[in-house]
Amino acid sequence: MLYSVASQSNPSRHIRCIWVDKNWKKEKLTDRSMTASSPEQESLASISSLECVINKLTRQLDAWYSSLPDPIKPELDPQAPCSLVKKWLRSRYWSARHIITRPCLLYAISATNSSLVPTFVIQNSQVCIESCRNFVINAAEALDKQTQYAWNMIQACLSCSLVLTAAARSPALQHLISDLDDILTKVIAIARKWRRPNSSIQFVDWMLSTIQKRQRLYVVP
Repeated sequence: MLYSVASQSNPSRHIRCIWVDKNWKKEKLTDRSMTASSPEQESLASISSLECVINKLTRQLDAWYSSLPDPIKPELDPQAPCSLVKKWLRSRYWSARHIITRPCLLYAISATNSSLVPTFVIQNSQVCIESCRNFVINAAEALDKQTQYAWNMIQACLSCSLVLTAAARSPALQHLISDLDDILTKVIAIARKWRRPNSSIQFVDWMLSTIQKRQRLYVVP
């Protein structure tokens, strides 16, 4: 379940979002998808189970968003202007949606025959890609000013970039991520704004720049 907890000193401005879901770790969605030898060998029962878990967590996320008080509820459009507090809440929403649907994307990119990938897997992979895209766009806005959360946000942007790059090389998903170069450029710009000599962010900048250069040379099979 998801709860919004307001500070007693100023409930309208100091908001903490606490995700309290004991089943999240038990499901181990990412581990399930990563340990599968191949999508074709997955049983119908396992696929149905994955779909049920994703639907359950998506409903919980939507319930959390609906429960937010109007003064702090952000529009989900990452380009909609809003306060910094709303931008952080919006980041949490898109980050959670990305993580919930990522097992489907990992399933799709590991498929040896894209025509055998279930429809719901493709649909959730598309949601994952869109969530990563929205997170990066929102992060660029949220990191426009000095903040203590810059490193965490940049790490999340790196994660999104890796997921999107993998999707761009998947025959089943590459048509969903035609704007990868633009997204990588945006994340690199975010990293360079915050990097310092010999810092972790400088290394992230190098990683992303290398990925972008190699992706530009990649020939779709």
